[in-house]
Order: sequence, then structure tokens, then C-alpha cells
Amino acid sequence: MFCLVIIIIFCFSLLQVLGAAIFGFCLWLRLDFWYDHNIGVNSVLKIYHIAIYIAIAVGGLIIIFGIIGCVGAIASRLVLLVLFQNTISEGNLFRGFIQTDYGNDQGKTRIIDFVQWKLKCCGGQRYTDYLDSSWAHQDQNHIGQVPLSCCADYKSNEASNINNHGCKADGNLSYKKGCGRAIVNLVEKRLLLITGIVVAILGLQLFGFLFIVLLICYLRKPPPQQPDDVVYEMARTQEKAPYPTRGNTYSNL
Repeated sequence: MFCLVIIIIFCFSLLQVLGAAIFGFCLWLRLDFWYDHNIGVNSVLKIYHIAIYIAIAVGGLIIIFGIIGCVGAIASRLVLLVLFQNTISEGNLFRGFIQTDYGNDQGKTRIIDFVQWKLKCCGGQRYTDYLDSSWAHQDQNHIGQVPLSCCADYKSNEASNINNHGCKADGNLSYKKGCGRAIVNLVEKRLLLITGIVVAILGLQLFGFLFIVLLICYLRKPPPQQPDDVVYEMARTQEKAPYPTRGNTYSNL
């Protein structure tokens, strides 16, 4: 029995550590500057802030409630992944921003530039989103170009075919991958780590539950009879005058 108790304590102690890891990771994800800029492109994406808050709350519930918290964690991650896949997997939102807002709204323009530079992507679905955008029609020099943030030498701005207007859309120095897919890949990469932690938690919970069942079964077994109990019962059954039953003094009266 002592070994079962030790195993159960170990399993659930490790479970608490993993729950704390999920809580800390999701908290870091929410406070991360890069993530905050990616999500801040449009008010439609504010739903992901809510999803992260739910994930943080779920991480805390894992520490407190164990199995209930773990099930909630899986559900919230799946919801988060589905939201990302259905909303921006094809880059539709980013494409809309680029078509109408890029170059016109300075706040959104700076955020899109930041995302394109950090994720090494260009446009919503792909770099050609800029070719028929409002940004392309603002200046004759923008025709056939993509913004500087789509260029590999964005920070140095030293390549010969990069100017103040951008770089050639079909050139070797411009990124070709769309930012919608790049953001989904970023989130999926982090979700893979979370999913691995959740699977480990489920395994520990099942393992701990098994040993709890074994411990309960052990405790419910009647204690084995002692040698003096056997002798006493034999004497009681053979004598005409019954011996008083052990335990309560008045139980045989």
C-alpha cells in the first residue's frame, strides 16, 4: 500500500507541474510582443485574445482540478486551432487589409509591415495581393512592386533594386509566402508543444487513476484473521457455554 501511495503522490505532483507549465506558457504567449502585434491587425482577430485567456484559465484549472482542467485544456486548444484554420488559413483577412487599408491606415500598415518582416511573408494569400491593391495605385512607382517589409533586405535597404517604394514583386529579394499561412504555421507550431504537454497530462492522470483504484481495492479487503482469533472461534463452537463475542462486552447478552 505504501508503494501505491508514493506512486499516486508522484503522478499528481508531476501533473501539477505540467499544469503550471501550460499556465505559464499561455501567459507568456499572451504577453509576447510579437503575438500581440500579429493579432492586433483587425478587431475581428480579438477573439484570439479571448481564446488565450481561456487557455490561461484552463491551465490554472489543471493545477486545481486535475482531470476536469485537462479536458478543458484540450477543448480550448482545439477551438483555438479551428478558429485560426477557418479564419485566416487562406489569408482572406490579411488580403482584405492589404487591398483596402495598407498605406491608408498608418496603424494597420505598421502592424502588417511588422508581421511581414518577422514572419518573412508577403501579402495575405501571396505577394500578388499588392499588385491590385489601393497601395499600388497611390504611386506610379508602386506598380509591379511590393512594400519594403516584403523584401529580404528590409532593414539594411542596401540591395540595388530596393528603393523607397519597395522591391520587385517577382524578384528574388521579395518573399513569396502569404502571411495568412505563415501565421497559421506559427500558431500550429506552438500548439503542437501544448498538445504534447496535454497528452502527457492525460497519460499521467490515467496512470494515477489506475493506482488509486488499486489502492481503494486494497483498502476494502477485509484484514486477514490472526492465529489467536482462529483458536478463539474454535473454542467457542466446541464449548456448551458460548464464549462472549470479542469486541463489545455486552454483545453476547
